[in-house]
Amino acid sequence: MGSSLVRSRWAAIGAAVAVTLGAGGGLVLYAHADSAASSFVSITPCRLFDTRPMFLVGDRSTPLGSSETFNRQVRGTNGACTIPAAATGISYNLTVADPTVSGFIKLYPSDAPVPNASAINPVANGGTKANSGIVGLSATGGISFFNQTGPIDALLDITGYFLPASAGPAGPAGPAGPAGPAGPANNKFISLDIFATPPDTATFTGGFGFNAGLSFTHGASQAGSFHFVLPPDYTAGTTIVATFTWHTAAVSCGVDWRANYVSVSRAGAVHIAGGSATTGMSDPGLGLNGATLNLVQTATFNLTSPVVANPLSPGDSYTFGLFRDGTAGADTCTGAALIDSMVIRYQ
Repeated sequence: MGSSLVRSRWAAIGAAVAVTLGAGGGLVLYAHADSAASSFVSITPCRLFDTRPMFLVGDRSTPLGSSETFNRQVRGTNGACTIPAAATGISYNLTVADPTVSGFIKLYPSDAPVPNASAINPVANGGTKANSGIVGLSATGGISFFNQTGPIDALLDITGYFLPASAGPAGPAGPAGPAGPAGPANNKFISLDIFATPPDTATFTGGFGFNAGLSFTHGASQAGSFHFVLPPDYTAGTTIVATFTWHTAAVSCGVDWRANYVSVSRAGAVHIAGGSATTGMSDPGLGLNGATLNLVQTATFNLTSPVVANPLSPGDSYTFGLFRDGTAGADTCTGAALIDSMVIRYQ
């Protein structure tokens, strides 16, 4: 692969985070400093609120004003969403509709300080704009929006939520009783970079709904690359699991996702490169889309060292490529397939 064409930074929060691609590849993440390990639950997107009177969801039908703080309860049933009482955070897609003023909106847990970073930056007469991210919830399950300049109509869709990681149920009582199954507490999540590399690259697209994500077209082999660094608490040799979500406007068809390459760098060591597309990375395989367009689909694959005799270790810089084999006979979705999110975890 050559030098990067497009690159964006995906950041992590606390010990656990899912990474969601927003408009243009951007991402904003917030959480409390004491964030604990959590498990991510993906859901069919639901709308928490929409301030536009003609599309009203929730109890507010007026735009956000200048220097206004807008508070919204997330846990429970609000707008068109029902989020469990135990939820600690959400993944979201925030949209500003046809703004007539320029400024920024900040999104954060209601009991946390207002952050320095913005969640989205409306541009006057710049058209509808959306961005995806993750935000923690307050102790009572709320989030807050600070709007710099108004009036701004805004809407927020929840695409998933986080639950506290906990041990699995204990085994039956008695000195010889088996231990209960392990719960999700051991999952650790890793921050991620994404970039497109020539030739035949996937492209970042912005917008809302089908238009947002990392786009791979049909009829070509288009690739995207991902990078992360293994943290100090990683156990050498542990298999890494990658999960991504994708959607397409085509229906009743397949998308052929394939491993592209693996490359590992380590301080003081010769660069480690995979000898083939399948060395160190399993194929996600064929993903099938049903009769309803734009439903989020999920695919999973494993990542290991490209050299069996040299297992992965903390501090290793790991890069892998993923491509859509759009020329394969099994790839029958004639439209673009867009990756919405990529989650990297280990135990």
